[in-house]
Amino acid sequence: MIRIFRVELAKLGRWPAFWALLALWATLAVMFGYVSEYLAYLTPAAGVTAAQQQATLAAMLPSGVVDKEIPGYPLFGGVIALALGALTAGSDFGWGTWTTILLQDPARVRVAVGKLGALFVAVAGQAAVGFGVAGVASIVVALAQRQPIVAPALGDLLVGLAVAWLILTAWAAVGALLATLLRSTAVPLGIGFAYLLVERLVASLADRSDVIATVARALPGTNAGSLASSILPAGFAVSAPGMNSLVGGGEAAVVLAAYVLATSAITCAVIARRDVR
Repeated sequence: MIRIFRVELAKLGRWPAFWALLALWATLAVMFGYVSEYLAYLTPAAGVTAAQQQATLAAMLPSGVVDKEIPGYPLFGGVIALALGALTAGSDFGWGTWTTILLQDPARVRVAVGKLGALFVAVAGQAAVGFGVAGVASIVVALAQRQPIVAPALGDLLVGLAVAWLILTAWAAVGALLATLLRSTAVPLGIGFAYLLVERLVASLADRSDVIATVARALPGTNAGSLASSILPAGFAVSAPGMNSLVGGGEAAVVLAAYVLATSAITCAVIARRDVR
């Protein structure tokens, strides 16, 4: 399993699609978290007060990097992680390389676990890239506005990275399961993106029906948004898509971990029992 894990990790590191997804994520993190906000700060709309302007600037400084970055993970980060999971698990079906892989190691479950392990390390890299580019962008803003550069508390940063990784891992595991079930990459990507849109619709209707709210609380996207919201300071206002407070932070973490375990177990079971050619 360790050998498969190392091989899969090396394969991801040499895969242009992986780096393209990371580059896309880094671009999204900077554009929506900092470029758009900085332009709003420089050219405020009519009616924006000086206090609001100062709050906008303060949120972009290095000390607030966790609060600024984490709202992007439930939806936008999840889309990238789902795509990465689907491509990682589904590409070998499209390339016809499953036979070659299993000739090297016939233990299918071991191969599947190695693949999933490499995928989960890859999304940890995605989380690190997101926070890294956000940190650089925040320093640029601080230097441009001649503000003090104060790093976020180490504990807050570690919690933010852990939350981001759990959210991304849950979505990556869902993408890997879809690709395994459908033996492809394109169809799982389409289904996964459509599901994200449907889940957003369900979550938006949660306050109109107790039944819908109950359903929404069991969905991965809702729990991802709730977990991200739970680490923000009290009263911190954020309107990023996917963020909500329908579930407590502890419960959301447990539900997401359950999704990771369940989808990974099903993926391994399918690979172990089905013809993968």
